[in-house]
Amino acid sequence: MRRVLAALVAAAIVVPFALTGARPAAADGDRLFVVTDSVVLGAVPAIRTAFAGWQVDVVGRQGLFANDAAELAWASRAAIGDEVVVAVGYNYPVWNPPLFDAWIDQMLGRLTAAGATRVHWVTLRSPVPGIDGVVSVWEQTGIARHYPEANAQLRAATARWPQLSLADWATVGAGPGLTWDGIHVNPTGASRMAALLYDEVAGRGRIAERTSLRVPLTGLPADAVAAAVNVTATGARAAGYVTLHGCDEPVPLASNLNIAPGRTTANLAVVPVRDGAVCVFASTAVHVVVDLTGAVGSGAAFTSGAPQRVLDTRAAPGARVAARATTTLRLPVPAGTAAAVLNVTITEPAVAGYATAHACGTAAPLASNVNVAAGETRAAMVIAPLAADGSVCLTTSMTAHLVADLQGWFGAAGAFRAAAPTRLLDTRAGGAARVAAGGSVAVDLPAGLTTAAVTVTADQPSSAGFVTLHACDAARPLASALNPVVGQAVANAALTAGGRLCVFTSQPTHLLVDVSGGFAAGDGFAPLGPTRLWDTRVNVPS
Repeated sequence: MRRVLAALVAAAIVVPFALTGARPAAADGDRLFVVTDSVVLGAVPAIRTAFAGWQVDVVGRQGLFANDAAELAWASRAAIGDEVVVAVGYNYPVWNPPLFDAWIDQMLGRLTAAGATRVHWVTLRSPVPGIDGVVSVWEQTGIARHYPEANAQLRAATARWPQLSLADWATVGAGPGLTWDGIHVNPTGASRMAALLYDEVAGRGRIAERTSLRVPLTGLPADAVAAAVNVTATGARAAGYVTLHGCDEPVPLASNLNIAPGRTTANLAVVPVRDGAVCVFASTAVHVVVDLTGAVGSGAAFTSGAPQRVLDTRAAPGARVAARATTTLRLPVPAGTAAAVLNVTITEPAVAGYATAHACGTAAPLASNVNVAAGETRAAMVIAPLAADGSVCLTTSMTAHLVADLQGWFGAAGAFRAAAPTRLLDTRAGGAARVAAGGSVAVDLPAGLTTAAVTVTADQPSSAGFVTLHACDAARPLASALNPVVGQAVANAALTAGGRLCVFTSQPTHLLVDVSGGFAAGDGFAPLGPTRLWDTRVNVPS
């Protein structure tokens, strides 16, 4: 196996086996030590450019195993300072998870003994068939099969090693055009890798604690009154939340995402268009990714404003909603309103479960809007059909607190065609196998809708990763709809083009799709892309 990989590396890159920084020492603290195999060796020139003014020391070689890398780093321990980047784990003759855990601990033990206070391990990017001319040897030899599991073990290791954080190349490097062969970076990939590492080590791109980032809403139609955006938070330094708001107004008492260290969370939001931008507020330092998915035109009879909190059961201590109970929520909307845009949060759940939004007076459907693990806090947007009296009901499967923020509504003559949530896809049915990593499932959306409001759930994923939605007759974009977590069910809403929907998953998982209505031609909503507007791991604010 090692000989096979060495042959691949020799054909793919032209970097020497070992590199060592020879520049004079920079200012105190501006030192970076890198231990790596061939993947990051190919990005060393770009890393040196990104870390201009730092002393950068690099040790590594092709086909390097993690245990050998630990000893190689220890042999060069005189060069180890506070900041260390580790990029190994690709090379194994036979995958052995307990052994990899031991090697992670061996690496962290060696580095911290040498004086490292922060270790940034680069997650493993899996080669995806059809992207960057992936060669068949990756599949024939099984070299890449353990990458998702290795990433899951690295995430678990952050709990036992507080010095460890992850530079998420598996996500940042997921698009095409970044590698020679699905693994080894080309010049474009090297630049993105260097930017990722600088952001991770120096914290350059994160939104600072209790500040807002202005994100231009480019590509909107001239008559757009609101935009549908999917915002993802990752790389948080501490627990907190993210709120989207108009840049000309104060941050409201509301949230769109609840974030925690080591967790990647996504949620859809419909935000008013003001001065061509939306502001993203973070209560703690965090990276954000913003994808534009659609535009609400003036003909959609949509009313939006600053999000307002309309429910918080935490106001009465201990008064959590009971399992299988239904909470009636009367919204401050005009009479005859067809549907409301809500952000629903579950917090302090006693066990894993879900919540479903539906019109009061109707039975809770076989569908879900928010899925959480025991003790977790998670939010999701929902376009909820309303009863004639303007009420919406929230039914929970477990005991938990509920929080709801009203983002806007579609009026009595609104063009949004609300419907009772209906399940269109459940790959768990009949004991079927999970959708394979890199696989897609096609779903036929209801006829007559040019845009459909769907909730997509990933259940029982074998590793962390991402799910992307796109029209089956269009190329898969650089965007994500949700980010699954190992062993959990994760859901998110989306407004997607009608017709045939393709659901792509980067990791093995079950997939569920529920539809709750949508827009027809001329209704005033235009699906756009999705298109990536901002990624703080790559786009650095001036």
